[in-house]
Amino acid sequence: QHRQELFLQKWRTRLVESVISLQMAIADRERERLLKELERRMRITDEVAEALQTPQPGTLWDLSEARLRQGESGLLRQYARFLANNPQLKQIAAELGRAARQDSEHQEHYARIESRVLQHEKQEAIPDDLVGIYQDNQLTRMLPSEAMLLSSPELETVFYKHLVERRLLNYQLMGQSRTHTPRQIERRCHGEQPQPKGPFIVCIDTSASMSGYPEQCAKALCLGLLQIALAEQRDCIVMLFSTQVVSYELTGPNGLQQALNFLGKSFHGGTDLEPCLDEVLARMQSQHYQNADAIVLSDFIAQRLPASLIERTLALKEGGNRFNAVSFSRHDKPGLMQIFDAIWRFDTGLRGRLLRKVS
Repeated sequence: QHRQELFLQKWRTRLVESVISLQMAIADRERERLLKELERRMRITDEVAEALQTPQPGTLWDLSEARLRQGESGLLRQYARFLANNPQLKQIAAELGRAARQDSEHQEHYARIESRVLQHEKQEAIPDDLVGIYQDNQLTRMLPSEAMLLSSPELETVFYKHLVERRLLNYQLMGQSRTHTPRQIERRCHGEQPQPKGPFIVCIDTSASMSGYPEQCAKALCLGLLQIALAEQRDCIVMLFSTQVVSYELTGPNGLQQALNFLGKSFHGGTDLEPCLDEVLARMQSQHYQNADAIVLSDFIAQRLPASLIERTLALKEGGNRFNAVSFSRHDKPGLMQIFDAIWRFDTGLRGRLLRKVS
């Protein structure tokens, strides 16, 4: 009888030690995981902030879900350097960003505008901080003092009773998640009420004639517009058009991955501007895309647009939407350029590149 009691006592002691050892191992693994996750987020934030010249990219993008594969961070830096080495492209992006601004100096008024407010919500599913102790039956978060109940035959029944009744003392861990909530705010303004700056809708020609150096210029210009969109909290959508249209929402919650997918895509195919403009006009019919800026990047070596599409475009221009063009060729068709409010030209041919180098 004495040997049996001694065996049970040592067995209970070993069980308590095993439970405590398991808890410590789980805590160590969780700490290492959280440290690696924090390092990953800091690395992504630094790389994105450096490439896009924005101090807080996490205010718009959910960087906790972002994954930078090997070579993708270098892709961002590559196009950021390309944009910096071509100040004319950067100047075009800045002028396009100012297209929606209106200078007025008349009467003072209060304007209501929509802003995205960052809200913090506490969630127990995010184990960032220890905030207290509560009763539950989570063995992985159990206090070591509860495991000591197993060391005594008289208290072992109490332990299992508390376990069934969810009355074991557990560590309470809690973290914060961030969400952006649209909210109407009132601001004091001087002058006539300016129109709000709408989204960028960037349409890029993906024909074979745009591959190579023109492709690099188009992507770098998009990166410049994305910098402006992030700074001014404007939506930015890139639409690649050929015989079909592919869209990338660069300022959505997964915008970073969308931007990386776009930058890593190579241009090919034919040129058909009509389906792309048709989708742009359809978007501009909605409330969200009122006062949007459509920007077409192409060499404009394509067929004429139908008269019905031109009429719809002119009607939307009267409502406040703007249509701008950046031509990457000296041989663009004048008939295609008549629908645009403003046209910038950036010659990507050998002559244009040599002139920029010597100037």
